[in-house]
Amino acid sequence: MLVEQLRTEGHKVFTATEAGLQGLTEKKVLEFASANNLLVLTINCDDFVEETRRKRNHPGVLLVYQNEDSIKNMSYQQIVQAIRNLEASQVSLPNGCHTLNQYNY
Repeated sequence: MLVEQLRTEGHKVFTATEAGLQGLTEKKVLEFASANNLLVLTINCDDFVEETRRKRNHPGVLLVYQNEDSIKNMSYQQIVQAIRNLEASQVSLPNGCHTLNQYNY
């Protein structure tokens, strides 16, 4: 499970369900993340990109784009590795949307 892999890597992780956010708008999720200084990791890319245009001050959003052909989608292990690669790149995360697919190498 992705959550377990990220926690094993030392990341502080909350699922939407654990945080009481399941079914809430992207705006509410981003507000929770901002209030708790947490990055958002999502496959709901287009909606979060749009929301970050409205809310300019946030810890950052990590996007995982999905392909119509699910065999081409990133595995949990690839997502974890992409986060490692992103961290190693020392890109500034606050207030940005970062596509993890680009860090899958």
